[in-house]
Amino acid sequence: MSKRHYAYYILLAFFAATLIFQFAGSSGDSSGGSQGVAGWLMQQPFGRWLVGGVGLILMGVGIAHAIKGYKAKFDKHFAMPPQTQQWAYPICRFGLVIRGLVFVIVGSFFIIAAYQINPNQAGGIGEVFSTLRGQPFGQWLLAFVALGLFAFGLYSLLAAVYRRINTEM
Repeated sequence: MSKRHYAYYILLAFFAATLIFQFAGSSGDSSGGSQGVAGWLMQQPFGRWLVGGVGLILMGVGIAHAIKGYKAKFDKHFAMPPQTQQWAYPICRFGLVIRGLVFVIVGSFFIIAAYQINPNQAGGIGEVFSTLRGQPFGQWLLAFVALGLFAFGLYSLLAAVYRRINTEM
């Protein structure tokens, strides 16, 4: 794994940890999740820039996932029989691209929150679904994204079964 990948995982782990601590620290109010994290970050020095940075990181991770799916870059990590690849790879690619799209949308919510200096604009997956539902043909978009996230779940299961482990580290 390259140093760039480690940086992505460290940043995502930091973001996940802040979500956990923010959620655990919220006493039953509705400010948990993405809005709670954005609110907490806004209170820090350079908070607006931190929220924007989280948005850019999330968008970058989303784009990386979409590229990984589009170019099937996961192939080198799988030890999968060719007959399984025929049906599994399209599902994996679709799932990764849609997950990337969801990350890009969540990242854009954080950037909007930073721009408007309003942590309530930051949203998570629930807000992605609400936003998609509100669009023209929203139910179809929502179904398409839900199907893609289901495909990503199948990708994760396939990765658990067929992942090639490099023992030479």
